[in-house]
Amino acid sequence: MRRAGRVRPDGQSELGLGAGGHGHAIHSEGGPDVTVGERISAFTEAVHVIRALTVPGPPVTIGGRYHRLHQAMPGPPHPHPIGLWIGAVKPRMLRLVGRIADGWIPSATRIPPHELDAANARIDDAARAVGRDPGEIRRLCNIPAPPQAQPGVWADQLARIAIRHGISRFLLFSDDYETISRFADVAARVREAVT
Repeated sequence: MRRAGRVRPDGQSELGLGAGGHGHAIHSEGGPDVTVGERISAFTEAVHVIRALTVPGPPVTIGGRYHRLHQAMPGPPHPHPIGLWIGAVKPRMLRLVGRIADGWIPSATRIPPHELDAANARIDDAARAVGRDPGEIRRLCNIPAPPQAQPGVWADQLARIAIRHGISRFLLFSDDYETISRFADVAARVREAVT
C-alpha cells in the first residue's frame, strides 16, 4: 500500500493511499506476493479500518480476511476529519473511490486526459449507488513536467483539464528546482484561467 500524508495550514490532515499498482516492486522489497485482486481486497479492508479508527466513537470490531480489529479504541479525536484520498486507475478501485473516498488522485502517466471522463463516470456512478453526492469527491491529478513546455501552453492544457474534468488540484511530481519554479508560474496562470 502506498501512502502520503499532508497537514494543511489550518491543521487539517489528509491521507493519500493506493493499493500498490506495482506488485512486483512491493514483493521485491519484502511485501507479500499476492494477486492484484487480493491487494485490492486487502486495501479495501484497510480503508475501512482507517476510517473506523480515525472517527471518534465506541470500540471497533472488524472481522476481515486481511485486517481484524477487536474492540479497538478509535482516536485520539482530531480537530478536523481526516480526508482520505485514493489513487486509483482500474474500474474496481474507481468504484471504491466513489463509495468511500473523500478524493481521487490519478496520475496523468496512468490515466491520460482523454480517459478522465470514463474514470470520473465510474466514480460518480458508484457514489450515487451508495447515496453519495459525487460532487463531494474532490479530484486531484499527479502530473509530470512536460519537457520544454512553454508556461502559457502548459497552463492552457491544465486549465482545460481542470474545467472539463473537474480537477481541483494538480500535484507536480518533480524535485527539480527549475521545474518547480516554472510550475509556480503555470499554477498562477491556471488559477486565473479557471476563475
